[in-house]
Amino acid sequence: MESMRTLERALDILECFTAENNHKQGLASLVKATELPKATVHRMVKNLERRGYLAYDKESETYRLGYRVLLLSTAYLHNLEIRSVALPYMKELRDQTSESVSLWIEKNDLRVCVERVQSEEPLRQVLYVGDTFPLGKGASGKLLLAYRNNPVDDAKLPPNEAELIRSRGFSYSDSERSRGISAVAAPIYSSSGTVIACLSLSGPSSRFDNANASAFSQLVIKYAQLVSRDLGFVKKES
Repeated sequence: MESMRTLERALDILECFTAENNHKQGLASLVKATELPKATVHRMVKNLERRGYLAYDKESETYRLGYRVLLLSTAYLHNLEIRSVALPYMKELRDQTSESVSLWIEKNDLRVCVERVQSEEPLRQVLYVGDTFPLGKGASGKLLLAYRNNPVDDAKLPPNEAELIRSRGFSYSDSERSRGISAVAAPIYSSSGTVIACLSLSGPSSRFDNANASAFSQLVIKYAQLVSRDLGFVKKES
């Protein structure tokens, strides 16, 4: 029981450094943040420093995350595979909406489907892992093009559409690539803040009326954010 309490206290201290503006912490600020006795915090940070999880700056008398944290995060990222991270969320999204869910990446100016969870409805859009389509048409193609975020690619979309997609955080299409098919897509970010993929929900336009389309958009954004979070992305506070 004591060892578990010690572990929890160590994690409490390490988590004080997760916010962007808290990359350096003095002993007093750690005591305040954790609400632990000063002697306990001092003992814990010295142990964490000895093991390489914290580093001490004598000049500023503050602590920062040590090299061991970087080693752990690097190992985590190397063993991470976007399909395995996204798939459970894709299944949840499919179950909540009854529509098909796809994971798309950009490759050689094309969008490639790298994971797919099919709707169980009799009437559904049929796509497969490995299917490729040009950028610029369909919700996913427009979104991946818009998030390149440069004037040349923005000009390939209708006027102001790229800016609109980026401002609202999703794209929508209706019968753009396939007649009678609607879709909504949202970006997935890497730990560095780069858009590396997108999540899309698609199905017959008859099931994407105004009310459903609005609800679907929010759900796709939510699950794309969850995938991004699990890939190590931390959204900066505005």
